[in-house]
Amino acid sequence: MTSIWSWLNGIGVTILVFSCLTFAIIFTIKYFKTKVKMYPFNAGIGYCMAIGFSGIMISFIWMLLGHDANEVTHITNFLSYSAEGVGFWLAMYITWDTFFDPKYKKSALIILAILAVIYYIIVYAFMSTMVYTQPAEPGEILDDTLTYFSLAWWMGATLFVLIFILYVGSVYRIRTKTSGVVRKKATYLVIGFSLTTSGIMFDILWITPFIFIVRFWIAAAWIFWYKGM
Repeated sequence: MTSIWSWLNGIGVTILVFSCLTFAIIFTIKYFKTKVKMYPFNAGIGYCMAIGFSGIMISFIWMLLGHDANEVTHITNFLSYSAEGVGFWLAMYITWDTFFDPKYKKSALIILAILAVIYYIIVYAFMSTMVYTQPAEPGEILDDTLTYFSLAWWMGATLFVLIFILYVGSVYRIRTKTSGVVRKKATYLVIGFSLTTSGIMFDILWITPFIFIVRFWIAAAWIFWYKGM
């Protein structure tokens, strides 16, 4: 019998995937209508997040079809860690000029790209030791995380915490150097990015039955991303 936690986590991740796809499609359509350069990058983040969370959703669907979720462990693991590096690079590209000095943007993006490549190499070359999947009981869905205190775990935690601190710290700069609509939109971006970053960090670094709460708040973050554009 499927537990209430599997239902909540399965429904939560499904809502999250479709909310990411919905906003990604909206941003894609807006780009073709307006040719605003930021929309494709916002759409890219949405597609990356949808791909990253689709692994858990697949295990939920597989379970609902009456199969053992453990049968799709490799698919789940591959998808779960496929989009973080690309997604955060896109997020930094979009929001850098709002929060930081534009003259450092190119250097920051190059450094982040290098770190992302290293992260992908470590995770995929040593996936059996870098990723832990909690075995699913019959009628339950899968959940996975970076193996606690492994090199990939520390890299992921450091990257997420660093970016989160930078963006939260930028609130002061926004409130002192902007006003009116610009300040309002920038504040929405800070809220959206903070919710997304903290949620994804929690999701890939820990396993808990209450992870559905995190997935709902990541889905809600898209409202702030949209209002900030």
